[in-house]
Amino acid sequence: MTHACAAADRRFPAAGSPVLRGAARRACAIESLGFDALWIVDHMWARGLPDVDFLEGWSSIAALAEATSRLRLGVLVTCNSYRNPGMLAKTVATADHISAGRIELGLGAGWMEEEYRAYGFDFPPISTRLKQLEEALGIITGLFTKHRTSLDGSHYRFVNAPFEPKPGPAPASDHARRIGHARLHAYGRSLCVALELPDAGCTAASRAPRRARAPL
Repeated sequence: MTHACAAADRRFPAAGSPVLRGAARRACAIESLGFDALWIVDHMWARGLPDVDFLEGWSSIAALAEATSRLRLGVLVTCNSYRNPGMLAKTVATADHISAGRIELGLGAGWMEEEYRAYGFDFPPISTRLKQLEEALGIITGLFTKHRTSLDGSHYRFVNAPFEPKPGPAPASDHARRIGHARLHAYGRSLCVALELPDAGCTAASRAPRRARAPL
């Protein structure tokens, strides 16, 4: 583990944040074990452990991109309610450039009501949150793929919005596939927080997924 963590130790010295340094060291160790991807969660605190140190998801991903060289990285999944879709798109694209194209974007409607209430976010009915998610996906796809993006929606309004630079192209991989404009991880060895994923070489039909837990 000492060799695997050398890059993390150089970028995040002991004099800095011990929380971030520990996360970077674990990410390096995960990469050295041959895993393909690492995902973290998008919450303000660890549910059931509100006083444990807990860093913001996308800032952490940008830092972990600096500490690793091969792992694909993402937030599983990003809560749409917590960020303007344009700001989220810019954050994700920036992290993608830092990582040389290793970022995966997962986006959900949000669910943790106590977190919404604690941080002052509106918690509308699920039908509204799903409509917000639909509009946000359209905006982000437009920003990532078009010269200008406009939307006069029920929840968001974008007017001829420029967006440069676009995210970088996804590296070629036997474990990645493109569906529309989204890059989705498929059938690699991924280490996630309480996520069931297949082992390396698995196919959907031939083997059952395993559960892996890796708190960061």
